[in-house]
Amino acid sequence: ALEARRFEAPQLEPTVRRSFSPPTLPAAKQLLLALLCLITAGELTVEDVATQLNAAVATAFAGRPNLWCFSSDDDEAGQAAWLAGILEVERQGVAATVAAWQALRLPTAASAAVAALRSLASPIQDGARHLGLEVNEDTVLQALQAYRNGWLQPQEGAFDTMQRPEAPKLRAELFQ
Repeated sequence: ALEARRFEAPQLEPTVRRSFSPPTLPAAKQLLLALLCLITAGELTVEDVATQLNAAVATAFAGRPNLWCFSSDDDEAGQAAWLAGILEVERQGVAATVAAWQALRLPTAASAAVAALRSLASPIQDGARHLGLEVNEDTVLQALQAYRNGWLQPQEGAFDTMQRPEAPKLRAELFQ
């Protein structure tokens, strides 16, 4: 007699996309470049950056997860619409995001903070279901590698309007 065999689907572990996607917003790119300069100079560690930004993205995602998960492959207009929606309705997540960048000694505007954070965040998924977002050391290292390889460059003239005393030094570091 043939025994009836039950088919059991394999249990899949939640997956994390571990790839850095540069922000399209110029202010977010500037913020990210400033962060990478601080890491390169030894002022911050990759581990500290990942820990600080991961805490912010966890707080942000917990508030309105459906807003924070978007494909980073969307076109620039789609990303702009996403950012406008986040800034409009997700005050707690935006505040946590700005506070995280400030804790890293990088004061910034809300839009730049959110866009730069999202460029470093990887979705954690179980099939099609989003379980969360995380910033891990791998994506920070990918951003650092993109910077070192010249794939992540400041826009020409991006820092011309900076009025702070440290602007010439920062500009020199960024354009090395």
